[in-house]
Amino acid sequence: MERTIDYLKKKEKMTKFFSESEDIFKKRLEFMKKLEKKNIKFKEAEKYSKIWSNIKFKDCKYQKKIYLKVISF
Repeated sequence: MERTIDYLKKKEKMTKFFSESEDIFKKRLEFMKKLEKKNIKFKEAEKYSKIWSNIKFKDCKYQKKIYLKVISF
């Protein structure tokens, strides 16, 4: 499912996964707001939010370089 959000003064479509609860989706949106303040492009921000969500809620493991980049936000 897609939702339209405002990101860097543009309307963007963000994907909400069927397996994703509304609460986790809202937390991903909050994480993306942090990225927006740092002027991260939408496509990258959405990618980082998926990785962040997987780390935080599913205990997924990533390469150290990716992990450190995402956690730094």
